[in-house]
Amino acid sequence: CSETDEENTEFADWQNRNETYFSAKYAEIKAKKEAGTHAVDIIRCYSKNPATTVPTDFIAVEMLDNYINGPETGCPILTDTVRIHYRGYLIPSDSYQTTMEDGTVLGYQFDSSWTGDYDLSLMNPYVGKTGSFIDGFTTALLNMHDGDRWRIYIPHQLGYGSSVSGSIPAFSTLVFDLTLVKHWPPKLK
Repeated sequence: CSETDEENTEFADWQNRNETYFSAKYAEIKAKKEAGTHAVDIIRCYSKNPATTVPTDFIAVEMLDNYINGPETGCPILTDTVRIHYRGYLIPSDSYQTTMEDGTVLGYQFDSSWTGDYDLSLMNPYVGKTGSFIDGFTTALLNMHDGDRWRIYIPHQLGYGSSVSGSIPAFSTLVFDLTLVKHWPPKLK
């Protein structure tokens, strides 16, 4: 076995590429919010100091479908059970570039709770506890209402950090298409 000049650059300089990607997305969404766009948000991670201004202590959100179009149900708390649909992506890379319906380009799809097209009538949701996910994912759920569909951008610091998780390389910015179908409190004993 010998090395060749044709090295795989799929994850070359991965940490820097991910930090640059998240910084740009954070700045873009923050600017849109400051300009009055209502379908975006920057949300501080629930586990971080409320006075923090460090961008990687926040998730960036694009609201694809928001409860404003339906009844407001309140947000889950950490101990609630949630029924969700999600698809997780990495940032675009040499081999993986997925163009979403709105033109956003994402990378490798590492996980999904559904196959095929997004069709709520055919999808089987995942059920779990609000507080059982990575910090960035939990932060989104804590701010969503039943029926919300968001695209969330999670810096690696609020995801898996410097650890590899399955097919997710260390230092990966995570992007999720996330729908909160329903939430409910734990049953009283």
